[in-house]
Amino acid sequence: MYRRERSRGGAVLEVSQFKGDTQPLLQALYRIYYSISRCIEEPPNLPMREFAFQLWGSESYVRHISFDTYSDLIEYLSSKAPRHAYYSIALYELPEAGSMEEKNWLGSDLLFDIDLDHVEACFEDSVRMESGEILIGDGCLLEGYRLAQKLSAMIRRDLKPDKVTIYYTGHRGFHLRVICERCRSLDRGARRQIAQYFAGESVEPTLIFPPASGGRRKTAPAIPGEEEPGWRGWVAPYIKAEAPGARSLVEAYGKRWPDEIRRLISSAAVPIDTMVTQDPTRLTRLFGSLNGKGSFLVYDATETFRPGPHLSPFKGDIDALFKSDLPPLKIMGVTVQGRRGEGQSLPAHIAVHLATKGVVEPVRGEVVVRASSCGRPLQGRYRPSRRL
Repeated sequence: MYRRERSRGGAVLEVSQFKGDTQPLLQALYRIYYSISRCIEEPPNLPMREFAFQLWGSESYVRHISFDTYSDLIEYLSSKAPRHAYYSIALYELPEAGSMEEKNWLGSDLLFDIDLDHVEACFEDSVRMESGEILIGDGCLLEGYRLAQKLSAMIRRDLKPDKVTIYYTGHRGFHLRVICERCRSLDRGARRQIAQYFAGESVEPTLIFPPASGGRRKTAPAIPGEEEPGWRGWVAPYIKAEAPGARSLVEAYGKRWPDEIRRLISSAAVPIDTMVTQDPTRLTRLFGSLNGKGSFLVYDATETFRPGPHLSPFKGDIDALFKSDLPPLKIMGVTVQGRRGEGQSLPAHIAVHLATKGVVEPVRGEVVVRASSCGRPLQGRYRPSRRL
């Protein structure tokens, strides 16, 4: 079905043997990837985590799975080659138990979700296909990463956690996994307050900018400094940019200063899915796995991130037929466009992504599945696509 490619550290799959049947092709590529990959990261406290997987051809999830060792996890991935792979942010005494009561919850990490579907800057750098599928461009991903870095800085300054990890989800978003020992026992209500705080919801300006007492008279709230904690510090640079030299909020904005501060809080806040953060039983994607919605790697982007072919283990070229029109869009370093029925030769990472989204049908070509790039940029460039 495929051959080993020792000189390239991977394996080669011939596309034509699937005769345009996309799902078996994708399933075969995933199976090869998981059988040779060295990219899967072991979750901390692995025996205490619940795992969940969605297999190919099924809409449901296989849940309540646990692994005693990392090798057990790798063996499962190699044999099942799941479309999606998750583990719990929660720690359990018996993670394989079928109910929460039996699992015996021991605490949870914090998880923040930035979904680029809801980022205004992405509206012009995305395409909604006839099927309802949304494709996003590289500019949207870079804006999402900027927001993730901003949120990471807010979390590190205000929560002072043990560790914050930013990761690209392999599709159209970023997650932040926060390890915070003193936060692990927080219930849903406390987590909801944390989520609302960082989302800038229900932040009352008159409480975070109280007037200072000066004898019998109250003075107007002073302009905050950027070094101040909490929302005072986060909106300070916005005020400084809009009203340089002002000494008080009244001097800067007049009597409408509370409304102006609400506007600035909205500008400084990061649009997160608060439902994700407040749920202590949430699942998070396994680092190094493939996201079955886009076929890109779930990648640790804490230090750096840039879109490109390195975020896919699939290399080479694939001849593909477009199943629907696609206006020009830059995806992972390649500007792609096509019309229904048109044939093109595409870099494999683009063809596999578009096939996963139902935009193209792979016809022929060879795919090299890399074993160990793990999202790190590789040397060399991919030539532009050519028409068939």
